[in-house]
Parts: sequence; structure tokens; C-alpha cells
Amino acid sequence: MVLFFLFSLVVISQGSASSSSSSDYAGPFLNFIDAGENNDKWNLSVLVVASASTSEDDLTMDIWGGEKAISPTLIDTIKGQQFWRYRLSFNRDDVPRKVTYQVGKSSAFTVTVPARKTDPYVLFGSCNKYDKPNSMWERIMGKQAEKPCHLALLAGDQIYNDDVLYCDRIAQILTSDPYQEIDETTAFEVEEEATNFTLNNYLTHYSKPGWREFLASVPNKSLADNHEFFKGKGSYERFLPVMEIVSRVADRFYMLFQHHVTKEKAFETGLIGVSVGDALLSYNYLLKFNTMAFYGLDTRTERTSNQVASLPSRKFMFDKLGSLNQKNIFLITGLPLVYQNLTAFYKISKLVDYFPTLKSFIFNLLGETKTLGKLPIIVEYVDQWAYAGHVEERNDLITKLNTLVYDGKKVTLLAGDPHAAALGEVVDKGTGQTRIQQINSSAITTAPLGKPYIALKKVLGFFQGLFWGKESYGSALSQRLTDYTHMESGKKSSEVPDNNFTMLGVKDEVAYATLWTLNQASSQLEPWSLQGWPQKF
Repeated sequence: MVLFFLFSLVVISQGSASSSSSSDYAGPFLNFIDAGENNDKWNLSVLVVASASTSEDDLTMDIWGGEKAISPTLIDTIKGQQFWRYRLSFNRDDVPRKVTYQVGKSSAFTVTVPARKTDPYVLFGSCNKYDKPNSMWERIMGKQAEKPCHLALLAGDQIYNDDVLYCDRIAQILTSDPYQEIDETTAFEVEEEATNFTLNNYLTHYSKPGWREFLASVPNKSLADNHEFFKGKGSYERFLPVMEIVSRVADRFYMLFQHHVTKEKAFETGLIGVSVGDALLSYNYLLKFNTMAFYGLDTRTERTSNQVASLPSRKFMFDKLGSLNQKNIFLITGLPLVYQNLTAFYKISKLVDYFPTLKSFIFNLLGETKTLGKLPIIVEYVDQWAYAGHVEERNDLITKLNTLVYDGKKVTLLAGDPHAAALGEVVDKGTGQTRIQQINSSAITTAPLGKPYIALKKVLGFFQGLFWGKESYGSALSQRLTDYTHMESGKKSSEVPDNNFTMLGVKDEVAYATLWTLNQASSQLEPWSLQGWPQKF
């Protein structure tokens, strides 16, 4: 493990586009904080992960154009790797402007700052496993040169850390007696193994071509989903002792790499939530612009098989949303609230858990070539909002969001996870009027769902709707699944099984969205319009 870790660091320093012979660090990685009280700032943080031997000269940041050099603050040290954070604050002018910065002797990167009191052009997406062949981030960087986006909002699975469960000591525990209590010596061994694996995984993954250039050029705000930790985190009926240690390690790196902060000081980079003293109980954010506001709801920290976000956290969120003046409100929820009910899959998977050979076959069919036989397959479906333990909470969320619509707001749900782009609406049962829209954008680089799997979902969804009716969110509201239209061919599709991301913008206070998919045959990005949304401006 140690040799593998050291080898990976060598690969990173040699293969990174911004590395030089005098630099030994990963980064820079941008994180968005806020737009200032008056929507006239662009406040960012920048993270660099450097070995302890890196010289001070290699860590000085220069802003091109005469502004003074910036020195970073050390926020954590793990396994000889130091985590350095820079704070940047740019004034926004009457027109957009570009700011170029450089860390040490590395390559320079350019950030596009939007004009003051305007809404940013936003990239939204999820699921970034980087399955091959995949050139999505290179294509996105090509689009940056044509029409730069100002901000990326990432709905989860920026990294896939699942294989931490196959580290030697951890796998030994999970395959022998996953429910065993962990003694002090074993806990130390598990923590060391999980720390080495997860640190290496982040350093390697965040230095992949295209993705690392994007992270250095476009500030992002992210949420964790299960793969930041391991498959199904929070949805097991019992949280295994060994998984509790692995989860704690993964949480530390999630906060460092994706938010440039430690859990103890989460508020320093704009994270909010119910708190006890200075400690947050969950890690949410609220970004406010001219007519757009985005709330990122943490759906992993408090998750259990019977809860996604706690009642205090949901009350906190609606207090924030109720005070907004912005017309276009976007709620990011990780997994989709409006989606096919997968109860049939849940019942099938629960049955499959009793047959190890069949279970192994199903995992292979879904692309999961390695499994730990004693871990249940059903966690994938316990995760879903339509799971019985989450339905009441889901309906409460949608009912309360509907009250914002009555107040004149346009409410949009943004979701990730299923590895296919999909659209949906919450509609009034009596009138059929659209109340809330949802965009599900997944996956950016993870292998999309196979067409046979999507066809199976449609068949099961048809019979479920035939016998149990439409998915309902209480007495007044139900769901409607809608279509994408390919802008060039005119083809319609309710689910698009290609790598994809969504661009969001505003013109004359009207929000618009365009789905972009990667045609693997031609390596070209192709645009799709969204039913019920204005065409691309």
C-alpha cells in the first residue's frame, strides 16, 4: 500500500499539466464561497496539497495584473501531505472579466468572473468515476474557451471511494464477521489502511486530465453522495463498526478536497446548517445571486435507513428558502425526488440477497465486478426517496416547496445519481398544472446505464403505474416524467443514457437549461432541450 501511494505521487508530479520540476504538489483546486452581500464579489478558496518538503517559493500565488502575491494558510497535514488554502476575493465589474493566477512556478490558470449583480452561467452534474473511454472533461474545457461557465455545482460522487472496502484488513473483517466490534489495535489498522487508500485515491483522481484543469479554472460547490464514502453509506439497516471508521476517514478527506476546510471549521468556506456551538451537524450551502438561488441539501451526513435529512435540518433549510427574494430557486438533493418508483427492484433485490450465486450475477450485470458477499444488495434501493422509510420525508419536502410556488417562485429540483439524464415534474392532481420541475443530470464520466436496464425500468414502471397509479406526493400532488428533445435530430427521450451535464442560465429573469451529452462515437457534445423549459438562448 505504501509503495503504491509513493508511486502514485510520482505519477501525479510527472503527469500534471501544471507541475514543474521544482514543484511537488497537487492542485490548484477552486472552491466557490459566495458572491458577497451585495452580489458584487466573487469569493473563492484555492487548495494545494503539497509534500512537507515543498519550498515556500513554490507555494506563493501571483495574481496577474498587479495585485499583490498571496500566501496560503495550512489547514491540515496527513501522511506528510500538507493542505494549503488560499482565500481570493475579486470585485465584479459592469462586464465579465478574466483573472489569471499562478501558484509558484507552475502553469497559470484563468477564472472568469461574472458582471456584478448578474446571475452566473452554471454547470450542473454528478457522478465522476472517469470510466474509459471518456473525454468529457476535455470537451467541457473546449466549451470553456467558447462560452465560459462561472460556477460548477456538483451533486455527488465526485470521486468513487468504494474500493476502500477491498483493502486487506477491511475486507478481511467484512468477509469474516462484518458485525464484529472493533478493538483498539484493529481500529488503528483500519484507520491507517483507509487513510492511505483515500488520500491516494483523491490525489490520483483529482489529477486526471481535463478534470484537474477544470478544477483549476472553474470554482465549484459540491455535495457528498454515497460514493464519496462507499456504496450505500447511511442506508444499511445497521451501521457496521468497521464502516464507521472508514466513513470518518472519508468524511475528513471530503471536507478537505471538496470544501477546503476541516469539519471543525466548516463555516469558514460558506457551509451552513444546524449547529451545536461552532460544530455543524450537517453540511449544506446557500448561494444567492441576482434572480437565482441554490440550496445544496446534505443528504448523507444524517442519513439512515429511515431518514435522509433530519427534521431540524429541513426546518433550517425552509427558514432560509422562505427568506429569499430571488425568483428562481434551485434545490439540489443528490438522489432525485421525482423518479420512477423502484419498489419492484427493491423486492427483487431483497429476494436476491438470499442467493449468493444469483447476487454475484446481478452485480456483474450492473458492472460491479467485485462484491463482498455478506453486504446486502438492497442498499441501492434503500437509498431512494421512494423507499418506504423515506416517503413521508420526501412528501413533506415537496409539499413545503409547493408553498414557495404559491409565493411566486419558480422551484427547480436538481438531482444526480442514476447514471442517465431524466426530467420530471410535480403536478397538481386536479388541474394537471406543473408546480415544480426536476432536472436529473447524471453521469458526467461514470459509465451510463445500459439500454437494457433502462428498458427494464420502463417495463416495471408501466406495470407499477398500471396497478398502483402514479407516484403521489400526498393528496394534492403527483409526478409526471417528461422528455428531452435532441436539438439537431428532433429525437425525443425520457431518459438519455449518455455521459451528460446541464448548463443553467437566466435571461430577463427567465431560467433556462440545456442538456449536453457526449456522443462516444464522434467524441462530440450534442445539445438537448428540456420539455417545459425555454430553448437555449
